[in-house]
Amino acid sequence: GFLGPIAFHNTRSSQKVQVVSRMRWDAVCFELYPPKRKGNRGPHPKNPESSKIRDLLKSETKKAWKVWLYGQSVQLQGIEVIRKIRGFEKMVKLVVIDTQTSRPFILLSLDIHATPEIIIEQYGARFSIELFIRECKSEMGLTQYQCYSTIAFFRFVQLCLMITALWKLFWRSE
Repeated sequence: GFLGPIAFHNTRSSQKVQVVSRMRWDAVCFELYPPKRKGNRGPHPKNPESSKIRDLLKSETKKAWKVWLYGQSVQLQGIEVIRKIRGFEKMVKLVVIDTQTSRPFILLSLDIHATPEIIIEQYGARFSIELFIRECKSEMGLTQYQCYSTIAFFRFVQLCLMITALWKLFWRSE
């Protein structure tokens, strides 16, 4: 649901929005180029051929990636494919990480030219960003704004972010 407006913005604007999100382990994708029908019998399929993303680990050859996650270098195995997903007309890049269990870790990216290492590292960075926003809300009063105009709200948010960054720099230097 949230990908549609972002893709609309990306086609109309010079400033692209990079989305990296996790998908369900039982998600379904659609082939970009469905196989041709044999013969002229039967109705032409309206929907392209679908497959579960986790089954791609069995049919595609796995690659090894060395990524930087949570302050250390990690070796991961998986596949990267470009497919379509339900409810979204554009192509997306899927990175399927083999976890040696029945439930693989599936990441989706709107940027089909991004490497799997960058997609994995961007998704891994979300944890530190979430902690920073939580500190801004609890310690610096990010949710305590009392302004109604958009400009005033953006100035308040920028001020809270600057104060939090300076506070972290000062606290670490001691």
